[in-house]
Amino acid sequence: MASARVGRLAVRTLRPVSFLLLAALVALGAMTFSPPMAWAHAELYRADPAPDSIVESAPNRVTLLFSEQPELRFSEVQILDRDSRRVDANDLRADPTDNTALSIGLRQRTPGTYTVLWTALSAVDGHVTRGAFAFTVGLDQTPTGVVAAAPTTESNATPSKIIVRLLTYVGLAALISPFVFVPWVLLPALALAAATFDLTALTLRRVWTVALVGAVLALMAAIGALITQAAAIAGETPVADAIVQMATGTRFGMLWWMRMGLLVVLGGLALVARTSGSTPLLCRIGTAVGAGVLLVLALGSHAAASIGQTGAAVAFDWVHFTAMSVWVGGLFLFVLTVATALRSPHGEASRVAAQLTPRFSVLGLLCVSTLMLSGFYQAWLNVGSLAALVSTPYGRALLIKLALIVPLAALAAVNLLWLRPRLARTTRTENRVDLVRHVRWSVTGEIVFAVAILLVVGVMTNLQPGREAILSQGVQRQARDEDVRATIRVQPAVAGLNNYEVLLTDRQGRPIDDAEKVLLRLSTPSFDLGESEATAFHRGEGRYTASGGQIIVPGTWHVEAIVRRPGQLDARPATDFPIAAPSPAGASGAAPSLGEGSLVLGLELLVIGIAALALAQWLAPRRRRSVPAPLFIALLALVAGALATGGGIGVMRGAAAASNPIPPTRESVARGGEIFTENCAICHGDNGRGDGPAAAGLTPRPADFRVHLAAGHTDGQLYDWVTNGVQGTAMPAFRDRLSDEDRWNVLNYIRLSFGPGRSAPTPSP
Repeated sequence: MASARVGRLAVRTLRPVSFLLLAALVALGAMTFSPPMAWAHAELYRADPAPDSIVESAPNRVTLLFSEQPELRFSEVQILDRDSRRVDANDLRADPTDNTALSIGLRQRTPGTYTVLWTALSAVDGHVTRGAFAFTVGLDQTPTGVVAAAPTTESNATPSKIIVRLLTYVGLAALISPFVFVPWVLLPALALAAATFDLTALTLRRVWTVALVGAVLALMAAIGALITQAAAIAGETPVADAIVQMATGTRFGMLWWMRMGLLVVLGGLALVARTSGSTPLLCRIGTAVGAGVLLVLALGSHAAASIGQTGAAVAFDWVHFTAMSVWVGGLFLFVLTVATALRSPHGEASRVAAQLTPRFSVLGLLCVSTLMLSGFYQAWLNVGSLAALVSTPYGRALLIKLALIVPLAALAAVNLLWLRPRLARTTRTENRVDLVRHVRWSVTGEIVFAVAILLVVGVMTNLQPGREAILSQGVQRQARDEDVRATIRVQPAVAGLNNYEVLLTDRQGRPIDDAEKVLLRLSTPSFDLGESEATAFHRGEGRYTASGGQIIVPGTWHVEAIVRRPGQLDARPATDFPIAAPSPAGASGAAPSLGEGSLVLGLELLVIGIAALALAQWLAPRRRRSVPAPLFIALLALVAGALATGGGIGVMRGAAAASNPIPPTRESVARGGEIFTENCAICHGDNGRGDGPAAAGLTPRPADFRVHLAAGHTDGQLYDWVTNGVQGTAMPAFRDRLSDEDRWNVLNYIRLSFGPGRSAPTPSP
């Protein structure tokens, strides 16, 4: 009678959980096809005045443009003169027309070199970045006494941050998994094993106790995350005040309150389940609330700072968190159930383990396959290259994670291929305690390695992603001429604004500090763009630096360092650099595209569909009827996967076909300049800032090309807007007024005149 009651409860609960999985899949698809957004850590990618520039007169305000919106309350900019005295107006404010820009007034107007120190807190993922640069006022001035600091990301994996992350993952796994494990695995297994009512009641009570412990751990971890985040940006502010400010005035705080509220609700549901029983409605609500907690967690992760395809990245992260929580938490509950059955006085451990193992194997196989596929996407998104995998802390941590997966998979294979068949062959009257204990210890071993993996993941979440880390390293080459050895670094080595560093040594490796002038001469054999120059200033110990937007198109660029020393002939060490195309917000040219993301996600949906189809086939004979929910999930996943895969391939082909077919020759740029002056400058202005004579009466205002080009809009997008206009704006269609060639010519002019690192139009011959 008791087992029949358990069986009826399992059947009633299975159907709503299946439909909740369907809802999760629909939400996943919705996020997959959402418009991409260009989010990244708040890295400085442009400033006015530009780093290392020499301007004729002092600006009223210094403007810093970041790769994404910084939190104004937790960002700081200081301007120091050559005597390290603060000369800014201490009036930092956000640009009302561009939420990625901060500006601060300059009180001093005298010629000389000024150093800008900045700190920015990302409004998206909460990472802190810091850096410094210098500019010089007065064309007759020589920059002196300033050592620029490269931007840094405060994502160091401190013990407190790692512990907080580990508690988060373990707590969420223990809290969320019972709402899936109980209806999908535990109750059906106990019913089929004809477990006694006492064993069923005791097991359920212990399972929901684990959930309550998980709720406490997750709440503690959330509080710890708020404290560590506030401590990282507190500075001279008391930590208590920083905690209040962080919790009440930031995007991190908004997500934190959502997370706390959902955790309290989920903990309350677990308490109700422990005291009143696991009803179908309660499991449905708990599964939905758990999915919400994991979605909030994904919205504050590295995925929310992904370049160009945040919807897909967050969807993958959410799927990854969900599979991890269900599987790791399920391992805990599996061991707990087996340990409880071993202590049963009725000799039912073998029966319970024999029914529990195959059901959990199906769920575990689905979770592990999802973890592998979403993990592959995350590795591709955050690492992207072999160099980033082996030469960055994030990549090396990923290798450790992969190494830990090997013994974990071996233990899972022992359970699946050796222990499970032997348990299945036991009769209902046998009680093979030895096999059950083998299963318990094998799964306990899986838990040990799973927790170790979560520990590594806690480290990885506090490290700069491999793509960004390898980008910060730039590209370095060595060259020589006579007795001068030059190590030249271009960072980030993308078309647009770059920093240049030249380390000069003699044949004995001693630094060369007596150079009167170090001039970088840049050219590309791919296009007839002539030569551009950048003057490198001495920073000490043989190091000379410069920056600027001399590199304007991707491809191979030839960099020659002209070293002028007193009483000697000029040395000219030279080498070639590979330059990538600029990506959204000035990120690495290796950043993944929306088409690639859709392709990878489509493949994952196809695998999920196949797994759901296999699950439906496995359930059907056991329930003696069809299982429409898993079949519908399988059908929807297969259709969505096919659409996403085809769409990704189409986007990738379209992006390749939409590249500008006309190279940016002098003739093309000159023709584009004429067209721009005749047709575009009246609205967009001579400098492309959207401030032309007709702009004042237009709503919305004309586009500022500095913002749009830095945001990574492709040639295809720009060409479409020029051709067909922009609905809801004053931007007209030029398809009937300009030839196809002239539309491409004007895009060449716009890119070379107003792209990253360019501040004024290229003069037309």
